[in-house]
Amino acid sequence: MFQCQFGQACGEDWYHEECIMGLKPNTIDRRPHPKDGVGRHHLSSKPGQNATSDEKQPVVDVSEAEEEEEDDGEDILPMPGFPNLETFDTIVCWICVSKFKVEFDRLAILLDCQKVYHVKANSIEERETLLNGTRNNSGGAKRTKQDFPYTILLKKDFKKQIKHTVIENKPENRSLIKLLKEFPYMYDSDPIYKPPEDSDDDNSSVFELGLKELSKVPVEQAITGMQAYDKIKSKLTEFLRPFAEQKKIVTEEEVKKFFSKEMADKK
Repeated sequence: MFQCQFGQACGEDWYHEECIMGLKPNTIDRRPHPKDGVGRHHLSSKPGQNATSDEKQPVVDVSEAEEEEEDDGEDILPMPGFPNLETFDTIVCWICVSKFKVEFDRLAILLDCQKVYHVKANSIEERETLLNGTRNNSGGAKRTKQDFPYTILLKKDFKKQIKHTVIENKPENRSLIKLLKEFPYMYDSDPIYKPPEDSDDDNSSVFELGLKELSKVPVEQAITGMQAYDKIKSKLTEFLRPFAEQKKIVTEEEVKKFFSKEMADKK
């Protein structure tokens, strides 16, 4: 699937090749045929019989053919009439192109983009017929390619080319450049997050790292913190001493009471 790079009219939607061409999903069975050459659509309509005669034919187990096909692990076949996927990087869909037609007409020329016309049809053959300008069923005038909306295919270095166009700022590209400046993600590099570098010495001890962090704290705040730590440490030691001497287990409830009393004394 392909996501529209521009996305201002389509909501950054995703499309299959069929959708881009104007065909309904699964119009073309692009799964590789089984190795024996019997394709899914070549199987008989009735088990054991030829679809056009009563002549007995060997029974073909459809489920086995499908299972064998899936086990091959092959990719789907290329979409007939669709450009090679290696020749472009991303797309601007026909919906966005139609909304900003003047600008994207110009961009397609400047970047020498391939176009895929969106022709609503029920089959590849019907689509080709319509693209070739055959009259429609209602007897209306012929339609040419220019009458159909189209998707443009952006090459792998499209951002570099678009940025060059913006920097050149030629008068004949004024409308296009104005649009592009509103949406700089069309030519700016995608930001890459880099975590801050850890400047700590791998050979430093925990004590040394602690002193380093402590040095970042204001002096008065550090002194106050150390005094508070010493005070609570002393009180906690006194609280725990009887338990240690009598070898008693300190319960959670007793610890909570200790800290509750300390909090109350502070108030």
